[in-house]
Order: sequence, then C-alpha cells, then structure tokens
Amino acid sequence: MKLKQLFVALLTWIVFFFLLETTGRYHFYYVEQFQLFRFASDYVLGQLAQVGGVAHLAGAFLTQFFVLPYAGALIISLLLTGITLSLRSIFQHLFLLEYVIAICLLFTQYDYNYYLSGLVSYLFVTIAWVIWQQMRGLQNGIATGLFSLCLYYAIGPSALLFSAGLLLIGRVG
Repeated sequence: MKLKQLFVALLTWIVFFFLLETTGRYHFYYVEQFQLFRFASDYVLGQLAQVGGVAHLAGAFLTQFFVLPYAGALIISLLLTGITLSLRSIFQHLFLLEYVIAICLLFTQYDYNYYLSGLVSYLFVTIAWVIWQQMRGLQNGIATGLFSLCLYYAIGPSALLFSAGLLLIGRVG
C-alpha cells in the first residue's frame, strides 16, 4: 500500500514538474527579479515580527532559487505535491479532490503578482489539518484556539481556512 502511494506521489510530482517546466520556464526568471530575499538579521527579524512572516520568509527564500534552471519548476512542483499528499490524508473519501485543488493552485502560479508565500501558506494549512487530526485528545476549544492563533501568526490570513474548516465540520469544543 505504501509503495502505491509513493508511486502516485512521484507520478504527481513528475506531471507537475513537466507542466511547470514546459509552460512557465521563463516566468520563473521574471518572478525572481521582482522578489528580494536579503540575508540580514534585521530583515529576518522584521519579517518574523509581522503576522504571516514565517510564510513570507519561506516564500522569499525559495523564490531566490528561481534564477537557476529547473529550480522554479522543481520547488513549485514539490510544494504542490506536498499539498496533494496532505489533502489526500485529510479528504480520504473524496476521490480526486486533492488534484482539483492542486490544479487550481497551479494556475495561480502563472500570475506575476502572486507570491510563492501564498502557496507555502496553503501547504502550512494542510499540514496543520493533518497535525490537528492526529491530536485526538487535544481537540477542545482552548487547544484549537491556541493552535489557530499560532498558525495565524505564522502564515497570516490563510489560517482562516483552517479555522473556517473547523467551524464547518463542527469540531470545535
């Protein structure tokens, strides 16, 4: 069973990589020119002091590698594959929903004004869902609220997806 999941994940990554590399090769060079990551402690501490700073730092850090050939497609395809895998563990009974969501996120990558931190934030949200599902004994209102606040500080407004999902399925408190 694990070998089948590994094969599907590898195939998903190959398809995303091929699509991104063939259709967006020059897009990554262009995006890298307009986003700057500085290796200075003042910059890092300033970003971490803001809401969503962790996701912004991670996105800016990864974006600097877009100048290398194949790196943009590699990074985004790995992020999309991670989102797909975590969504598959969340929505086990909804067939192919993770691919529909990942393809929609794939299309957002072709917008010049869309930062990679948005995709990183979405990955953090899906990983937070997986972690929250594993915390069976701590799924009460206080623990969920603290978890949501920490997530909000780390990734910003994307954490509202996590909180809204909890409210929709009625698992708070």
